[in-house]
Amino acid sequence: MATPTQKRILLVDDNPIDLLVHRKMLEKAGMTAVHSASSGQEALQYLDDCGATGQYPDLLLLDIHMPVMGGLEFLARYCTRESWRRPAFLKIVLLTSSIDPMDRLQAGSCGVDTFMEKPLNIEKLLRMLREEAGAAQPA
Repeated sequence: MATPTQKRILLVDDNPIDLLVHRKMLEKAGMTAVHSASSGQEALQYLDDCGATGQYPDLLLLDIHMPVMGGLEFLARYCTRESWRRPAFLKIVLLTSSIDPMDRLQAGSCGVDTFMEKPLNIEKLLRMLREEAGAAQPA
């Protein structure tokens, strides 16, 4: 299993400043396999390409509110594609500044593993990844 810094990450956000800041934070933490997408459509294309190669990201960091196709719509479209098979190792983290409980309710039904407030808290993310790696180790 990949250590937290060896994870392949897909970062999806329509805000170029958030993309840059979050990418730099991830890279500073040693996560260099970061692909970014500025829209849900771009992320769908990237994941379709991953399906063709079998090289899915380990972690999807997804903005919940984006124009044209928000994070929840992206998940609904991607999860219902006939060709899609979510790898068991793919963790989906929704990045949000929303306090709307309906967002969290809808996201839970879309397979979201956890929420993180924007801006990304790299220490919290690393802790979550380390705990996940520890839980996956045989006893």
